[in-house]
Amino acid sequence: MDDSKLKQLFSLESKGEKGTGNEPGSGLGLILVKEFMEKHGGDIAVESEPGKGSKFILTFPKFD
Repeated sequence: MDDSKLKQLFSLESKGEKGTGNEPGSGLGLILVKEFMEKHGGDIAVESEPGKGSKFILTFPKFD
């Protein structure tokens, strides 16, 4: 993904993309994941290199 897509990835203004099976997307999935993670004390981050792929990093809080 290029920088412009990365900046809109977790935004409600972003449009859904086509999936790997060419199915339409709503654009809500990652927004919901980010909200869920933050409400539970975690985080989600993305590293991406155009043409090579993307890595989504989920960080969960440690509870003792």
